[in-house]
Amino acid sequence: MIFIGIGLIVISLSFFRIGNNTFVLLIMVLHLIIILRILYLFVMVVAEKQSLNFFYLVLAFYEFTVLLKFLNFLFELKVEAQTYFYITTGFELLVGIFFTTFREDSAKLVYKLK
Repeated sequence: MIFIGIGLIVISLSFFRIGNNTFVLLIMVLHLIIILRILYLFVMVVAEKQSLNFFYLVLAFYEFTVLLKFLNFLFELKVEAQTYFYITTGFELLVGIFFTTFREDSAKLVYKLK
């Protein structure tokens, strides 16, 4: 849930950097739709099935890493771009391996709350 919250903060901060660039606005709106959909699916699974599905948490983490790259593009952070790119790409590769191994309905990823 923290990744979704931080993702929403990054998207809201990007409103300040839109300017006349409609592509940034389009990217921001698409990421907002994606992160809200992940939040909706996560909440619906918890409410209906009384269980946590770690698939959605990993999906939110992946969206968070994509938003970190977007944040670096928008605000030109004072970090070494090559190292930053390698770290976020490494996390994205691990998440990709996770997604090829597990499906959304995998019983190994579900934790019952009651």
